[in-house]
Amino acid sequence: MSEPQVTDIVDFRDPPREELFSASWRKRLAPYCRPDPHRAVRQLFVTFIPFLASTITLLYGLAHGQWYMLALVLPAAAFLVRLFVIQHDCGHGSFFNSRRANDSLGLVLGILTLMPYWSWRQAHAVHHATSGNLERRGTGDVTTLTVREYLSRSAWRIFVYRTYRHPLVIFGIGPIYFLLIRYGIPMSNPFHDWQQWISIAFTNGVAAAAGAVLAIIIGPCTFLLDGQRSCCLRRRSASGSSTYSINLQTLIGLTRPIGSSIGPLLAEALIMICRAGWIA
Repeated sequence: MSEPQVTDIVDFRDPPREELFSASWRKRLAPYCRPDPHRAVRQLFVTFIPFLASTITLLYGLAHGQWYMLALVLPAAAFLVRLFVIQHDCGHGSFFNSRRANDSLGLVLGILTLMPYWSWRQAHAVHHATSGNLERRGTGDVTTLTVREYLSRSAWRIFVYRTYRHPLVIFGIGPIYFLLIRYGIPMSNPFHDWQQWISIAFTNGVAAAAGAVLAIIIGPCTFLLDGQRSCCLRRRSASGSSTYSINLQTLIGLTRPIGSSIGPLLAEALIMICRAGWIA
């Protein structure tokens, strides 16, 4: 197999903007370069209402043991992705004319998508500002090597790079990493990047509170898709202590992605609800 050719890009320059977009094309595209508030509101409603309806129907069905309702996961997930697309446009300031309206809606949608709006918007802005600049890679992008950099690496580092770029990793592990770790746990210095900490903590806190309320309404075991609902909700049993201990560890593991400190507290609160017998 022949080696890829190395192309020197030192002398490469983008063509002038005037050559890419003539006056006639700019005139044609002008109506699409500014927000349309009426269309924005319409798109928001035709996305949020179906998402809310499919989610409520799904949770109602699960609360009543109708497990075939799990089929609604697919449309609910699709509408949730579309809500993130709207959040993306809010981050660019292109969904509404008002920046305050864009930021307010983006903040709310960030709670639904579990993508902290302020933290994501900052990283995404850096990504667009540095896109295509080889000297400023690494923020909000997928790591990409030049041919020269690729050929200069050892066999092990090439293997790691190719594994990282594999579609199963990019589209499988990547979203999990971004949702639960990259934008779920603040890792930067809080004194240098306090806005990111506040953004992530706010999103985690509101999401945890919403999850707790939802668990109270439909039942914590149904909320966590636990089939042994009667065991969890029994006030007393011969092996009650061990049952609650196992469930507590399970809940802590499932809620830990919400935050290293919030997850165990939320799990403990759900167990206390079960023990008190507040949910029949």
